[in-house]
Amino acid sequence: MDCLIDYIGVLGCGSSEPHSGLYVNSLPGISLKSIEALADAEQSNYLGVWDDVQLRASKKIGLDIVSQFSKRYKLDATQKTIDLGKNIVSTTIANSAQYRGILFDLDYSLDNVQWKQSALQVHYIQTLYFYSSGVVNGATVKFFDYDLNTEVDSITFDAVGGWNTIQVNSTYTERRLFIGVDCTNFTTSYLEIPSSASLCSFACGSYIQGGLVTIGDDISTLTESENTHGLSVVYSVKCKYDAIVCKNKESFALPLWYLLGSELMVERMNSERINKWTVDRKQAEELKAYYDTEYEKSLTQAIEGITIDESDECIWCDPLIAIRESNFW
Repeated sequence: MDCLIDYIGVLGCGSSEPHSGLYVNSLPGISLKSIEALADAEQSNYLGVWDDVQLRASKKIGLDIVSQFSKRYKLDATQKTIDLGKNIVSTTIANSAQYRGILFDLDYSLDNVQWKQSALQVHYIQTLYFYSSGVVNGATVKFFDYDLNTEVDSITFDAVGGWNTIQVNSTYTERRLFIGVDCTNFTTSYLEIPSSASLCSFACGSYIQGGLVTIGDDISTLTESENTHGLSVVYSVKCKYDAIVCKNKESFALPLWYLLGSELMVERMNSERINKWTVDRKQAEELKAYYDTEYEKSLTQAIEGITIDESDECIWCDPLIAIRESNFW
């Protein structure tokens, strides 16, 4: 649930207002000074503590959301998976200030509509492979929301001649996602998308095409083709609750607020620092218990307030099979 990171803020030191309007140090027993007092040598200051706390909280709330929803629904977790392979041919295109790569479209088979097959569908990028014409330090691959023309992620890598492996292991909730390598310094090779992956042959799970667009132009103007310009991918269409949570963050602001408070108490109870904030373990335990109670209560309320259409293609609708045994013949 990375979309929840920085949704709650820390008030002080010129910090900007978070979209939620909530600050963790508005909770009882937490102040900016107390967060700063927890920082160890690796964390340096309160910002390092806050980053660690947010990371743990985002992972925990993600697991708890899945657990809560699982009491009511059963997800078809992975719908489709494909590896585009590494079938490079000799045809090349000279370097240019362009993003070259792959477009993934989750609504291609739906005529004249602006939504995915399911609100629960997401793109999952496990690994990217890029065939480089030579050594380029500080190369970048960027991820764009095709509809909003906005950058959603970026990875920097040092390219070597030949195949380069870029581990991503990330989920993207965008309806249409374009992944492109900055080819200002690359002569790219021709890699054709297999017919089994293009158009609706990918079982209508996702339309996949190669594409290129001049850097600085509107991403939606990219030129589509069957050539991914040497960029390959291990890709899946998955069903996850991330999309619902990220589109309804306000509903999860309160549980996240209390969970962050709880994780700060965990940090406080395990800090290497010795000061007035870390020695009073009893107070930390009492505050953690309070935050945990409020977190569980507010998370349950948030989940109960969301209903998913059981005809959604991400939801298994088969009834459970009941097995009863009897000792009577």
